[in-house]
Amino acid sequence: MKLINKIFFSLSILIVATVVTTAAIADIRGNNYNGQGEWYSNSATPAVKVFIKDAFVYVKLNNRKLNLSPVKLKQVNGNLLNEYTADYILIQDFTQDRFLDIGVLKSVGYGGSNRCYAVFEYFPKFYSYKSKSRKTVCID
Repeated sequence: MKLINKIFFSLSILIVATVVTTAAIADIRGNNYNGQGEWYSNSATPAVKVFIKDAFVYVKLNNRKLNLSPVKLKQVNGNLLNEYTADYILIQDFTQDRFLDIGVLKSVGYGGSNRCYAVFEYFPKFYSYKSKSRKTVCID
């Protein structure tokens, strides 16, 4: 009976540690996934909303001065979206230019641990995102 209690206690600690680590990673990435097919940035450079509509990924900048329409980025890969929903979109500075870029999950390798994202760069001069990805970033 003591062995069963020790195993149960160890598993409980492992589950709590996994949940806390996952939350911390999501916060570091700069994403907030709301569970409704929408992702938000925590940053104001620019404040970004990414959402899925009609099988495509769109991005909308939240700019109080300009009324900007959403930009269509990429067709959704349904299999990857279903399997990696919260990690399907990453909003972070992939190009190290101090502006948030959008990463859309493109492929997964090594049993799900190596995720590769198509990167859509932000252009502050045009207050817009590039509609074509020319860069792929893989994250372990």
